[in-house]
Amino acid sequence: MAKHGRAGVGDLADLQNFLREHHVMCLATGDPEGSHSAPLFYASAENGAALIFLSDPASRHGRNLAADPRASAGVYRETADITDVRGVQLRGTVERFRAGSDAESEARRVYLGRFPDAAPLLRERPATAWYRYWILHAKLTDNRRGFGFKQRFEPSGPTGGPETGVRT
Repeated sequence: MAKHGRAGVGDLADLQNFLREHHVMCLATGDPEGSHSAPLFYASAENGAALIFLSDPASRHGRNLAADPRASAGVYRETADITDVRGVQLRGTVERFRAGSDAESEARRVYLGRFPDAAPLLRERPATAWYRYWILHAKLTDNRRGFGFKQRFEPSGPTGGPETGVRT
């Protein structure tokens, strides 16, 4: 008999580990023309409650975030085996770091600690901005634990709970 998943409150370590194991999120924003998604490299921060990423503020998602900081994101493991599907759906808010701030320097340190090969690319794109995606809600799916197995999380974010690491 096949195992079936259950939904429940998850162990935050499961979410933290999943986010550390992966490196690309698909960030979804909205505007009057509709929804928009963009794949972006990220580095986990704030004990898994936030993701640091960089982008061009003139991009469609950059403009959308300037108008409305709410965003959704997905991080998942690519597989052709349905029993090995793992991924997380995120809902949160995004803030842009002030250029030259201590917080931006810390975000840069965290990100380049994970992606050191990005340093020379950043010198070629001085208009790049640094952002923090605060995770307000997460749903982790792990079919290895049973088809449709889900855990829900509400990590500490900018409005509550202990925060460590990057600061604005």
